Amino acid sequence: FDCYLFSNLHQLGSADKYPGWKVLIVDEHSMRVISATVGMYDIMERKVTVVEALEKKRAPFTDMGAIYILEPTRASVELLVQDFGRKPLYGKAVFLYFLGRLPDDLFGLIKNCAELVKRLKSLTEINIDFLAKEERAFSFDMRETFAPFYLRNDNARVELAIAQKLVTVCGTLNEYPHIRYKNDSAICSSLANLFKY
Repeated sequence: FDCYLFSNLHQLGSADKYPGWKVLIVDEHSMRVISATVGMYDIMERKVTVVEALEKKRAPFTDMGAIYILEPTRASVELLVQDFGRKPLYGKAVFLYFLGRLPDDLFGLIKNCAELVKRLKSLTEINIDFLAKEERAFSFDMRETFAPFYLRNDNARVELAIAQKLVTVCGTLNEYPHIRYKNDSAICSSLANLFKY
């Protein structure tokens, strides 16, 4: 996993080709995904001078390009769009990378932000929405999922999130697995169907 994630960060091709130093902005989940496999030295090798948290108040760097690596959630996209309000925080080049599939409504939010769109050099879904814990072990970092599964409340949302994250793992491994599960388990059946389609 670490080789794949690192090669994906290496393939932030258009960001690498942009001259000068850049700022890397990550949300909380993206920071955990990146820090599980890539060190600060590797990030600095990509001409990144500072790493900042999307959720915190940040100083403007209007002379630098910006690389965003974000979870494709409404909260993260709204904070991204706020960065390009009346006084944009960053320079003339913005490179957007999402850990998973960006829903159409969130893509629409980005499209409607004129200051962001005119700076946008790249928008890519890198599909790495999991933590690489060890060479052969990964985690979805979904601490809140146990109760909804077994209390049977809001488990459809949780099952969909698990299926989407599992798709990114299989895409990373370049695998299309056969799915086996206990036939009389409603949870397993539902999750397998979501994953398949």
